[in-house]
Amino acid sequence: MKKMLIPVLAGFLAFIGLTIRAAETGVNPTGTWKVTQVPKATYEPILKLKLDGDKLTGSLTRNTGTKIEELPIQDGKLTGSEISFATHFFSQTFKNGVLQPADTNYMSHWKFQGTISDDSIKGKVEKESSAGSRIQDWEAKRIKT
Repeated sequence: MKKMLIPVLAGFLAFIGLTIRAAETGVNPTGTWKVTQVPKATYEPILKLKLDGDKLTGSLTRNTGTKIEELPIQDGKLTGSEISFATHFFSQTFKNGVLQPADTNYMSHWKFQGTISDDSIKGKVEKESSAGSRIQDWEAKRIKT
């Protein structure tokens, strides 16, 4: 009797674990999102996400002052309702009040983390560049098509 109890109990716990995991994957960030950062900028980036199994891919737009760039996201993850990804790009600098072209000597790294709830994401972004690092709030609203 005891020999049967352990496999039955193990099977039950595995079933419960799979059921909980299935409920976590009900969040799907696939779509297009309008991003705002605090403090709010005049340009609102567009975030495009695609969830394929457990892999999160996509892109984030950035206003360089002269054009809009589309940056691929890297290290995209979705765990339950928690999302994280990063972008990397060449930084731009101002000299004598004039915006200079992107300099390959300076790289910026932005690491986003947030929580998805329905059609919104809220979280923090850590921005690291040659000018230093800072953490800002960010949020995104899903664009309905």
